[in-house]
Amino acid sequence: VCDARDKELIRLNEALVYKGNLRRRGDGYYKSIDGRPYGQPYCSYCWEGNQKLIHLHNRILSKDVRVCPHCKNEYQAIRTPFLEAEGYTA
Repeated sequence: VCDARDKELIRLNEALVYKGNLRRRGDGYYKSIDGRPYGQPYCSYCWEGNQKLIHLHNRILSKDVRVCPHCKNEYQAIRTPFLEAEGYTA
């Protein structure tokens, strides 16, 4: 019981930390630098409903569709692209 509660507290803390740094673009959420979204998209359904950051994956044999491995929602890849962090180095 304590382990489950501790994991949930950690997840909620991470969600709070990321909340200010996430930006919605198209159908996905992205981390941001100076207010500009970048990187791999997160599932908007999981974030808005449960504050869970779940990366979208390309559906097997389809470059046009991304799917959330958690909730199984599908998104058009054109509305959830990978975004380069322009002008920044990792």
